[in-house]
Amino acid sequence: MLTGQLMVTDRDVDSQVRAEMIKRLFTYCFPSHIVCIPAAVLIAILVSAVVSWNVALGWALALIISELGRLVACLFFFRSRGHVNNSGIWFAIFLTGALVSGAIWGSAGVLLFPEGQPEYQIIMALILVAIAGIGLPLLAPAFWLYMVIMVLILAPISLMLLLNSSSLTQIAAVLIGLSALVLVLAARRLNWDQTESVAARHSFASAAESLRQEVDERRRIETELRRRETTNQRRKLILMELARHSVIAEGDLAQALREVSQSVARGLGVTRISVWFLSQENAQFDCRLILDGDRVDNAPNLNLDIRIDRADREEFERLRTLVVPDVKNHAHAGRYWDDYFRSTGIHSILAAPFRRDGRVRGFLMAESRIQRFWTEDDDSFISSAVDFISLAMAASDRRKAQHRLREMATLDGLTRLPNRNAFHEFIGQSIKSAAEEGNRLGLLFVDLDRFKAVNDSLGHHAGDIVLQEMSQRLLDSLRDGDWVARLAGDEFTVIVHDLESLETLRGIANRVRKSLIQPMVLDNTEITLTCSIGIAIYPDDAEDPERLLQSADAAMYEAKKQGRNRYAFFTPELRERAVRRLSLDNELRRAVEDNEFLLHYQPIVRPETGTMVGVEALVRWQRSDGRMISPGEFIPLAEETGLVVPIGEWVLNEALMQLGEWDRDHHGGLTMSVNFSMVQCRHGGLPAMVDRALNRSGIDSARLVAEVTESDVLVGQQQYQAVFDRLRERGVRVAMDDFGTGSSSLGQLKRLPVDILKLDRSFVRDITKSSQDEAITRAAITMADALGLNVIAEGVEEATQRDLLIDAGCRLMQGFYFSRPRPAEEIEGLLREKRNLPES
Repeated sequence: MLTGQLMVTDRDVDSQVRAEMIKRLFTYCFPSHIVCIPAAVLIAILVSAVVSWNVALGWALALIISELGRLVACLFFFRSRGHVNNSGIWFAIFLTGALVSGAIWGSAGVLLFPEGQPEYQIIMALILVAIAGIGLPLLAPAFWLYMVIMVLILAPISLMLLLNSSSLTQIAAVLIGLSALVLVLAARRLNWDQTESVAARHSFASAAESLRQEVDERRRIETELRRRETTNQRRKLILMELARHSVIAEGDLAQALREVSQSVARGLGVTRISVWFLSQENAQFDCRLILDGDRVDNAPNLNLDIRIDRADREEFERLRTLVVPDVKNHAHAGRYWDDYFRSTGIHSILAAPFRRDGRVRGFLMAESRIQRFWTEDDDSFISSAVDFISLAMAASDRRKAQHRLREMATLDGLTRLPNRNAFHEFIGQSIKSAAEEGNRLGLLFVDLDRFKAVNDSLGHHAGDIVLQEMSQRLLDSLRDGDWVARLAGDEFTVIVHDLESLETLRGIANRVRKSLIQPMVLDNTEITLTCSIGIAIYPDDAEDPERLLQSADAAMYEAKKQGRNRYAFFTPELRERAVRRLSLDNELRRAVEDNEFLLHYQPIVRPETGTMVGVEALVRWQRSDGRMISPGEFIPLAEETGLVVPIGEWVLNEALMQLGEWDRDHHGGLTMSVNFSMVQCRHGGLPAMVDRALNRSGIDSARLVAEVTESDVLVGQQQYQAVFDRLRERGVRVAMDDFGTGSSSLGQLKRLPVDILKLDRSFVRDITKSSQDEAITRAAITMADALGLNVIAEGVEEATQRDLLIDAGCRLMQGFYFSRPRPAEEIEGLLREKRNLPES
């Protein structure tokens, strides 16, 4: 069968013949409907002399109405032109009208049959025979319909004549029967002649149309073959041009990809080409180039996760080309419809893999915004074209191998910034040049704040992407001539030459902070990181590279201590503080071994009555010489070194054991709040540790409140939510400490695993002085009530603060107004004496 040929079947001819015969019925009968109207009136007048005038008039009106209806049907038929698809409906309409009219004419043989007057009866019979004869040519296109109509017209009058006693009327009845037989034979012959004539005409027309289509199809095929030959010849020339192009052998892969893509676009007649490389882990496709018309993007920063199973990967390795006329409904390509194809408007693709060392390394993909059915010639051409990418990759690998050894010694593999080795070499040269020229030199030590949370929550791959992004931002925020290196992890250094004033360093530091703090979206997660910057100056702070770096490092830790997201200049005091910090680190490790910690407890009260309902356990470090070390000094160090894990376990066990002692002394009912660090959550095993402590002490889990700061929860929300969910499943309640200092939203609070909000003391402190703080506090309490959360106000120091918080709906408070943190024996005294707080 020729492609695209329209085949005309016997069924098609039958349909056309049927439509033609129905058209003839309407056309032939149209004049008869007009003639029947005056004929009905005339017959009624003639027979009124021998039958009742009312009967004659009623019969005439029925016939007139029937013929008018058929006349209207004819007019509608002519207007609609009697489409073949509707022939059945129109025939049903004609059939209904014909049967009604035939029945009315047949009823004349009964209604208009005068009793006892044979001459009039024979005249009526002759009229009806004439009517049946007139209908012969009109209804010949439908033989069986004519037979039915003829029976309806002649049967009643024939029956009436036979039943009459007159021999004359009986002879007339026989003659009517003979006339009917003649009419039937004539109708059958006439119907057969018309049907054969119409069928032959349509068959000849259909055969002629089929022949014409076959000729057209052969011409189209010949034209297509000539076009394919021309296209293939043009494609051979394109491939020959690529083979002679110098960029293929030079190893400039980016330029080679561009040349091959442009050649494929010309050869296939498409406007858009994309080139995708497999990542080293074979986990995603990285888009290396997009050619769209005259626009070429060599770094589209676009990647797609690979969504195929192991069996698909084996087929993937054997793939010659991927032909996809309809991307959306394709088994594999359709998986990327929402991520890529929908936004670009692509409907059809033809992709060919390029290989290196026998493995698929990527795809060149021709993309069409209209549905396109790719041919074998298209398939062969793109397969040949991608071979040049494989050749260019081989040349590029050789070229890269020559540079890799040079780069490995001086460049960071992830960010492509100079590494620590290059930094030490360059800072030495820079200090030497500054000394010779009498110039000053600035060194910025940049450290990302809370970067570890990104690795812990999103994975190291995400952390690498963040580091690459931050490295680029750092480069973009510097002046021409400034020099940046990555020392290790999330630490960077910036060397500022030709330093004129401190304002220059402040300006650079501020630009770096503003650039790095901008949010970035990774895997549908918004990440916002800040940085702490330490600044040291040659020769003011140090005269050799190592001490200058140490000075900047010490200044960076000072910036972190001041709250992060800021910069600090080096001062001599910072060096002393760094030495003390190192000493404190050693002492803290010894303190963990020697158990030099103790707990104080701050009451949590109902402010209306002063009744103590719970306590918060607060750790204190009392050195062997009796000196107390502030928690604000050793807790951050413990978190940084990981010592907070054993310290936190000791605090939990000690606090619950103390709660058990108060229970045994009949002072039960209190809740115990214990602070947990995010370091403990990351360390793992926190729920198991809590279980062990609860079992050891015998305390009901509902009386333990795990406190964690708002900022820690928000930074590690995804990772730590599962930990706190497990604690809550055990009956432990979770409190968000320092609420209001982070950036929680109402939507986040709905999702966070939190039972209690502890309002930060910064709101409570100025609640009686600032209407804004009062409004925020009231709103926070109302919001917490609506979410079913309890609220504890921290830092209450005055009666006026207490009263205003009570009015705002806060039912639990703690602060120096009620009681400072006390040793366990003092809390026991309060419980034993059942004193309300504050004490008089």
